[in-house]
Amino acid sequence: MADAFAERADEIGEGFSDIYRYLAARSLLEQNRFDDTREALEALRRVHPDGDFTHIVDLEHAWNLQRNGQPAEALAIFERLESETGPEQAQAFDEFFDIRTELPMGIARCQLD
Repeated sequence: MADAFAERADEIGEGFSDIYRYLAARSLLEQNRFDDTREALEALRRVHPDGDFTHIVDLEHAWNLQRNGQPAEALAIFERLESETGPEQAQAFDEFFDIRTELPMGIARCQLD
């Protein structure tokens, strides 16, 4: 599925390609393909440096690492996200994903683990 989203991102017009690249990265994350996810996210950041989706994928990646017994790796991501200013439309993302609440919770759970 990740390949299909990546191909679609190349075919579709500006304004939607970042969404399909996000979906490709999200698909890799769901398959626990962390290295591939990280590469897809880095490519997304290079093409869309101000994109909002990368923060959401990073948050999901951190939770998956924590759930899979890798709290130190997850903690590094949670702490980085907490120190960043976040997406330009952070308020809209916070209403849906509750990022600013999840970050301290993720940090605390990783520290406990």
